[in-house]
Amino acid sequence: MRRLLQYGLRFLGLVVGLVLWRGPAAARPPAPTLPPDWETDPPGLLISVGADNGAKGPTVQHAPDGMEVLIAFVQEGNTDFDRDPTYSRSADGGLTWSAPAPIYQSPGVDSIQVTAAYDTAAGLAHAAWVENMALLYASETNWPNAAVPISSPNPPGVSDPVLIASAAGYLNLVWAEDEGSNPDIRFARSLDGGATWPILETVAATTASSLTPDVAVDDQGLIHVVWQESVPPHMTNILYSQGAAAGLNVAWSAPVAITGDLSEVRQPRILAVGNELHVTYTTFAEGAQQWIHHVVCATQCSDPTNWQDVGNPISGQAMGANASDPYEVTSSLAYANDCLYVYFHGTEPNSAYPDNEVISGVNSCDGWSANGRDRVTEPQTRAIFPSIAILADRLLLTYEWVNGGDHQIYLMRADLPPDYLYLPVIVRNP
Repeated sequence: MRRLLQYGLRFLGLVVGLVLWRGPAAARPPAPTLPPDWETDPPGLLISVGADNGAKGPTVQHAPDGMEVLIAFVQEGNTDFDRDPTYSRSADGGLTWSAPAPIYQSPGVDSIQVTAAYDTAAGLAHAAWVENMALLYASETNWPNAAVPISSPNPPGVSDPVLIASAAGYLNLVWAEDEGSNPDIRFARSLDGGATWPILETVAATTASSLTPDVAVDDQGLIHVVWQESVPPHMTNILYSQGAAAGLNVAWSAPVAITGDLSEVRQPRILAVGNELHVTYTTFAEGAQQWIHHVVCATQCSDPTNWQDVGNPISGQAMGANASDPYEVTSSLAYANDCLYVYFHGTEPNSAYPDNEVISGVNSCDGWSANGRDRVTEPQTRAIFPSIAILADRLLLTYEWVNGGDHQIYLMRADLPPDYLYLPVIVRNP
């Protein structure tokens, strides 16, 4: 009922123009797609229950089969240097959740930037995070007692890890690593569900600063990595490299820029849908105005001319960021029912709360921002770092909710629209 009341006017023109139709249902034109229908008002369901000192940096992942979902985040400790990676799990598609529990405990040592994934073979959860300056990994079979160091560089160390699962038992991990010069993008792979990590490589050793990588694996097993690359003196670009694995080696293609002539672009995210690649990223203009852009590649993606700009910017009107961390608008993307969904945070122009980000979304089946954004949260409190996943026909959104100095992790669920919506059809009997 809520959806019909809110969007009924959108279909009024189609209703007025309805004519008698006789023919197969498959020949009927689809009606416009509706945005997700959120089950509750914001902030939604508190996930970081009992995090009296706060929680930050959520990511949501679902198991390959069934209704199991996991949210990983960093729980603040009693001091600024006592954070631990933490998780909460749902067995019913995000309706109810377990009490938060530690992925790993290291009293007096700081843990940040946790990332998680599900192994497609065993359905086990895996996590990686930055511990002090090193990169650690642990399978859920060892939570919270044991962790494996993947990389332990000299200062300033590791940042921005992303962990994903691909073929049965394969785990893929990218991060930025800096030993006192310019950060490079590194890659590690396990072929046995995290028991060993025999592949440890540098994707691109460039003379400029490489940060915020993301990784995807397509249906052919090719590895795709994107990252933010500085372009001296004061610009950035999004670079892409493709990895072809053969045994314990990965052959990486030469990095190419996929963002054309844009001069200030950051925070890339990549998703493989079959063998098609989708990348979103943030663009900047004067006055700290920011937008989300989208490019797609279907074949031979090592050739930058095969990356197509898809009616950008997809986010619509300009956004901004809070004067304190985060300084940049970030996005998260997922795919279902032939639609690409992209959610992001950002401040809104002329808002009564100019320093408070809201979380909004757009999708390809609804004309991106042409029909307006799906604004999920309200600007009375800050909402940042969205992470989305799609389980069956339900969209799961987790994010960091900021009320004054208190940071907590919340979840909201929405029903996705069906593949096609049809108007009534009148057929005269012969």
